[in-house]
Amino acid sequence: LGPLKKPLFESSMDERVKEINGVEKQPTASGSIRYTTGSFPKMDAAEKYRKELDEKGFTDAFIIATFKDEVISIQEATELLK
Repeated sequence: LGPLKKPLFESSMDERVKEINGVEKQPTASGSIRYTTGSFPKMDAAEKYRKELDEKGFTDAFIIATFKDEVISIQEATELLK
């Protein structure tokens, strides 16, 4: 769903995402709060869900890939899926 750069808006974002199942909040190394949702075995499924979120008003939502709880590039994820 995106990173929240200002903790001041955390309660507002919490309210916006309360209708979305499986939202997780994680602190980032830069001090932001990352809001994520979903886990997908293929990029096309992730992209479909991102579009659904866009239609719900989360126009800044983007896809990230993780491996062993670390963010990796989409290219790395694509290679791992082969």
